[in-house]
Amino acid sequence: KGLLFRDSGSFLQSHLGEDVRWRISRHFKYPLKLLVHKIGLALQMGLLVSLLFWVTFADLTFGWGTTLNIGPRFYFDWIQVFCFPWQWATPLVPTFDLVEQTQYVRIKGEYLGEMGASLSRSWWTFLLSCVVFYGVFLRALLLLFYSWKKKKYFDQLNFVSADYVRLRQ
Repeated sequence: KGLLFRDSGSFLQSHLGEDVRWRISRHFKYPLKLLVHKIGLALQMGLLVSLLFWVTFADLTFGWGTTLNIGPRFYFDWIQVFCFPWQWATPLVPTFDLVEQTQYVRIKGEYLGEMGASLSRSWWTFLLSCVVFYGVFLRALLLLFYSWKKKKYFDQLNFVSADYVRLRQ
């Protein structure tokens, strides 16, 4: 509140009244949210391009491990929750066999399942789906929503009110 008009606060306060600072600072709410989501969307698009690049041109393997005494069933159940939006696309949803086989034990330096090493490449579709849905799609929806809210907010402003006329003088 005070940071935006620190130097000119006394001028605004003496000429326009106490609540003008709040009225002016709220005009920055939607542009700031838009900026944050634009930056976030750009970062997610960079992550998407990077993931596609590394999957295409490198030999990546994925696995999971934990210090906790939690088995593959717990992880599989949580993955099903994350996969709910694209549950209909079967190749993008990890199977219980994939989760079980790709549990990695760092101390041993190996997968617990016999097929873990060969199956570990199958995780990339799940990771790509998570980035596309949670990182790009939802961020783009929020960007559209806040663009609409900003337009709606600024369209309803009355720039002929006494406060705005005094501010322009």
